[in-house]
Amino acid sequence: MENMEKVILKFNSQDIIEGKNHADLGIYGDFYATKIEFDRENPYFVHMYGTLKTCPKHMEYQGDVLVGEIAVIDDAEITAEISSLLDYSEEEIQDLTAAEIFNLGWDNWYTRSIPPEWDY
Repeated sequence: MENMEKVILKFNSQDIIEGKNHADLGIYGDFYATKIEFDRENPYFVHMYGTLKTCPKHMEYQGDVLVGEIAVIDDAEITAEISSLLDYSEEEIQDLTAAEIFNLGWDNWYTRSIPPEWDY
């Protein structure tokens, strides 16, 4: 089995203040990343860790107004496919920050942090 070299990058305080760690996931809520991780040899799949604030249908709504609680998942993991990372050389990827990678266009994403029984 090959030894894959994992790269772990954290967001700096300025990135967080500027909201460069935030992703609007539509009906699934808002994700605030604290760090990202990827395999240097295959950077296509980027694992992102942070807080997911979400509101599935079983939360209480009256019309369009939320009257219940928003679910906060603190140890959420989202995996995003970012094919544009494949356009960078290994040296260029080494120079990218967490915020720069996080804000590249995502081709697709998924998470196992949302319980499967939650409906949106």
